[in-house]
Amino acid sequence: MTSHLLTGWDGAIALPSCPFHLQQRGSEGLVWGPGQGDVIQAALPALRSLPERSELDCDIRELETQAVRAMKQAPVIESAAIFGGYLLRHFGHFCHESLSRLWWLGAGDLQNRANQEAYSSLQDGGLDVYFFMPTWLDSGKDLLPYMREILVGLGLAEARIRIMTEPLVFSRLLVPAQVWGFDLNARAVDQRLGCDSRAMMRSLFAGFHGGMPADQPAPIREEAPARKVFVTRSGLATTLGRPIGDGWLDEVLKEAGYLVFSPEKFSIQRQIEVFAAARELVFIDGSSMYLLWFTRLLSDVQIAIILRRRQGAWMIAKVRDLMPLNPPIRWRVIDEVVGEELTSANDWESHNLLDLGAIARQILAPLPIKPSAQAEQALGRNLQELAAQLGPEPMGRIVEVLIRRFLVAEPQPLRRLRSRIRQRLRSLLRLGRWGGPQN
Repeated sequence: MTSHLLTGWDGAIALPSCPFHLQQRGSEGLVWGPGQGDVIQAALPALRSLPERSELDCDIRELETQAVRAMKQAPVIESAAIFGGYLLRHFGHFCHESLSRLWWLGAGDLQNRANQEAYSSLQDGGLDVYFFMPTWLDSGKDLLPYMREILVGLGLAEARIRIMTEPLVFSRLLVPAQVWGFDLNARAVDQRLGCDSRAMMRSLFAGFHGGMPADQPAPIREEAPARKVFVTRSGLATTLGRPIGDGWLDEVLKEAGYLVFSPEKFSIQRQIEVFAAARELVFIDGSSMYLLWFTRLLSDVQIAIILRRRQGAWMIAKVRDLMPLNPPIRWRVIDEVVGEELTSANDWESHNLLDLGAIARQILAPLPIKPSAQAEQALGRNLQELAAQLGPEPMGRIVEVLIRRFLVAEPQPLRRLRSRIRQRLRSLLRLGRWGGPQN
């Protein structure tokens, strides 16, 4: 009995420095199969669909030259090994893409015998797992701390992790299929591979144990857990997609009793602990949301996500796709984007303009908003930093958006009508008229 989830290759050659383009992304690292005289298609990275060989764009002559040289000179890995895919040096892309061939660390597909055999073949023997690490934000080839913590927490011992920097020849290389990716259609993947890709990834994340043996309890912390948490971006560099004036929102929510949490300052395990204890979580869309996949949330949790760019709606949908089916979650998306791409054409780094007052009112309603002197000071600091960093042209675009917003402000009756409609829709959702809480 065979499974499309796993293929095995004798004499496979890994070429980590071989550049290529595939599905509109450039990367590095290909696996060559001498027996077929071509790239091993099953080891290609999938971005938007499981790739066809014809989609690969590379210098075939250079590829063949590297493969021939490796057959003669490269070290040989005598024991069987597992191909782990591509470790991307960006937290969000790492969580979303780099774990997609590690599904076998999960509990397995007990309903499909062939797929269960694939799990067993990969789980038995404690084989080393070999990864490519293409140039991403930098040219590093080492495990970053968050990579180590997540991989070990998922059950892959650090001693088994191998990052390929030079060509290698494998006596036997097991290639697990990629079941998840940047924008893969889960239904199409399931049909082609004969699996339930979302269930497989949920099972993988459910096994996360924070780098400790799964049977040991988490350490007890003395401080009381925060029940209301705002996951801020204000601790990031100003070039990393922070909303304009975000320090004001930090102060307003802090004054309302929220823990203002900067995730980049803490370990993966601590972030998960904070999320797991909260009854209300507020995020600004970004990579920190991916750790919700690893978190055992409270049964009555409410999650609000503030869009800092309209593209964030796509990201939210991807996060929801892999959330555990239980407990049910009450989701809320707050869209108060006023101006996008004001300082960069790249949505992930632009300083975008949000209606911070409207956001605060939606989160804290029906409480009144009374910004303190600290909130006003934080706003002033943010604007001074921005003015010092930016030139006249982007600052001019920001001012233009503000002025246009005042010029085309809605008439008061229409604004009140829109507000009543939104409130009514939220009431219907809370009452379950449209299916109640959703994942």
